[in-house]
Amino acid sequence: MQLIHYRYKIPLFIILLLFGGIYCAISLVNHYHFRTNALDLGMFNHAIYYFSRFQNAIFSLSVNGEIGNYFADHFSPLTVLLAPFRYIFGTYTLLVLQIAAVLFGGYGVFKLAVQSGIKHWLALVVLVQFFSIWAIYSALAFDFHTNVLAAMFVPWLVYFYRIENRRWFLIFFVLILFAKENMALWLVFIMIGLMLRKNADLKQYLRFELPLTLIAFLYTIIIIGWAMPELNSNGINVQMNRYAYLGDGLTNKLQTILSSPIDTFELLFYQTKFPDAPVEIKAEFHITMLLSGGFLLLFRPKYLVMLIPIYAQKFLSATMEQWSIIDHYSVEFVPIISLAVIDCMRWIPKNGFKASLLIIVTVSTIVVSLVKLDSNNTPWYNNINVDLFSAKHYQTGFDRNEIIDALAHIPEQAPIAVGSNLAPHLAFRERIYFFPNIKDAEYVSLIYKNRDLYPLNESSLYPLVDTLIEKGSFELIYFTPNTMVLRRKGIIDDPKDILPAPRLAWNARVEEFRQIILKDSVWLENVRQKSIVNGITVEEMIQNDAVFLTEQELKKDHP
Repeated sequence: MQLIHYRYKIPLFIILLLFGGIYCAISLVNHYHFRTNALDLGMFNHAIYYFSRFQNAIFSLSVNGEIGNYFADHFSPLTVLLAPFRYIFGTYTLLVLQIAAVLFGGYGVFKLAVQSGIKHWLALVVLVQFFSIWAIYSALAFDFHTNVLAAMFVPWLVYFYRIENRRWFLIFFVLILFAKENMALWLVFIMIGLMLRKNADLKQYLRFELPLTLIAFLYTIIIIGWAMPELNSNGINVQMNRYAYLGDGLTNKLQTILSSPIDTFELLFYQTKFPDAPVEIKAEFHITMLLSGGFLLLFRPKYLVMLIPIYAQKFLSATMEQWSIIDHYSVEFVPIISLAVIDCMRWIPKNGFKASLLIIVTVSTIVVSLVKLDSNNTPWYNNINVDLFSAKHYQTGFDRNEIIDALAHIPEQAPIAVGSNLAPHLAFRERIYFFPNIKDAEYVSLIYKNRDLYPLNESSLYPLVDTLIEKGSFELIYFTPNTMVLRRKGIIDDPKDILPAPRLAWNARVEEFRQIILKDSVWLENVRQKSIVNGITVEEMIQNDAVFLTEQELKKDHP
């Protein structure tokens, strides 16, 4: 094992510190300014809350409102090991650990480069190239995901394989295996790639590599094909829904893929199954990957073998964002690109050419990341989460104290229904739901402006809030231009039940409804709260309600 020369420890530390600061400026700043989401940081924070209390986690932040076992949605036992850290870092826990994992993975790349015989200063350039690949920034800009941790363990897995330290190799093998349900299949192909590179005899592989490959393959079949459907109340693996067009069950999907290999290969480049999807999204990924050092994979095809399941899960999916360069869907390419870079540097004989090529690859990687993170072909892409050079990235977009004041109105353990950007901050409680799913929530809290309202929009959100107030089930207890909090109260009679029967002329009927509203204190209070939500006067809201009720009455008379 080669030791790091003392002259390079300070530059190494500076590089780690520099990129650590950049990563924090992306991930932690986004969370601070309420730009993280229910899916997936809210879901993971809710899970570690349960695990830290030695309880099995539930998944209650689904868009459709279903409540199920956490492991039915993401089979990632590794999350259990992360749970105790929530007592130190709070809702930032998983983001901090994700950044630490990326830095740790980079250090593993540096160690692997030095172990491969590359000079220390060139190994530092390899490290910079690794830290500059766009997929890391895209992943950090979008919450927390366990496949990021798995990808960052790969350099260490390969490093300990190369130095024949089986104990630590097995530790990282298990960590990757337990990171996420699909990582086991990736391990199968990583093991195949390692064996192809080692080029030993079959008897040697039978003692170590092949048994581990078989274990990873069986784990894939058991977890994806049996355990996750078994844990789901509907008896399905919801993660496989994006591949539903390939057939039912793993066997049928595999049969579809193998029976039409040409069609399957074309899906790497074209949307043959989805003709309306933008053609350029898949092409953009390939170009971005190649210009980020991926072209060296063509000279080291053994590493391309490691990427077979990653290409398949990415491009056979029915979801457009998975094809793209955004979010966490490309991070597995990062360590494999670095393995190819290291191997190519190792076999180039002349140091001058080696250094020139590495610098060109690094500069290309940096430029591509800057360009593609600023704008790309994904239709709904917004660069604010990763635009470090813009003042907007470091701003909430409105008074952040509004949100802090709003959250102070919600008891620590009260069941709540929240909008997406609030969920990660409020997930440390037993019951939390993704609005508009309310169930037994005692409070509803929303950022209703200057944020994505998914799965709603403004035109659907306001009527829902109006209905909650109008029916008397909730009262508005906090309201600002961007944030609101509602609290559950006792159910009152439906106002329609106390309307008089006579049918009068239009204007007279509107006026009669106005008088009914004005004389009913409960109804009047509901109208007052609705007027605040809609930004109009109480009188205008009374008139709106009176007109609406008159219109509904006329519809009954003249259907």
